Amino acid sequence: MGPIKVKALDGRKVINASAGDYTSAACTEDGECYTWGYGGGPFHKSALGHEQKGIQATPKRVEYFTKEKISISSVSCGNSHTGAVTDSMFYSDRH
Repeated sequence: MGPIKVKALDGRKVINASAGDYTSAACTEDGECYTWGYGGGPFHKSALGHEQKGIQATPKRVEYFTKEKISISSVSCGNSHTGAVTDSMFYSDRH
């Protein structure tokens, strides 16, 4: 099986994307950040930046950044983290 198109991001110009062991993220030309994958269990906070935990099967916009008017330019996913970069700040789900 080869790569598959991420249809939920159709119509958006993705400028950066990352995939970790359990999460994926993408940021768009207009500064929006989308995450999907495993968002944590009952004893973990969401690794995806969404209110709900568990599995997010398709990309979902991280509303915190939109609400706060924060423009994301780059994302990074690893074994147990998801991070997002602005022009002057790094946001992470870990300390």
